[in-house]
Amino acid sequence: MYRLPSGSAALSITAGGDGNLWFTESQVSRIGRITPAGTITEFPMPAAYSVMNPWTQTITKGPDGTVWFTASPDAVGRVASDGTVTMFPQPAGSGPDNITGGPDGNVWFNTSTGIAKITPSGTVTTFPLPHLAYGSLTTGTDGNLWVVENAQLLAKVTVNGAVTEYAVPNVVQIGAIATGFDADLWVASEPAIVRVQY
Repeated sequence: MYRLPSGSAALSITAGGDGNLWFTESQVSRIGRITPAGTITEFPMPAAYSVMNPWTQTITKGPDGTVWFTASPDAVGRVASDGTVTMFPQPAGSGPDNITGGPDGNVWFNTSTGIAKITPSGTVTTFPLPHLAYGSLTTGTDGNLWVVENAQLLAKVTVNGAVTEYAVPNVVQIGAIATGFDADLWVASEPAIVRVQY
């Protein structure tokens, strides 16, 4: 166990491109870095960021080697290996949530209306989805993004934004999804673990 400062509330964690682990500290609006030896360094949000008390949420390693995270209410951030934090404000009400490195060199995240990609320079393109996409997302070995919609459906999204939906039989609710070492898609659901083969 590696103790964090009181009230920091670590929420999401990812392996970074620098050999360390990076995590969000949701209630104190900081990004943390922990070395394999357990040394912790914290990085505050930029002072110029105007949103009061941002809530850092999920974090991922980007294809560019830096780590990217989402923040409430409406922002995406990037952290360089030296701890420099750059914020990219998003439209009001978009509510970026889950985030993952994409197969196309960009970072992808879901919003209140669909799924979006952000380039390393900060350019955002948003693609609508037929159903609410506030759920887990991952990059599949098939070169597409996979997203949970309405906790009931899986959506495959190409890097050009084309969407195909799939029902998952015999489940009540879908939780998280991940790409396994066997190259298949694995889904945590109620009441079972589901494997999706391409």
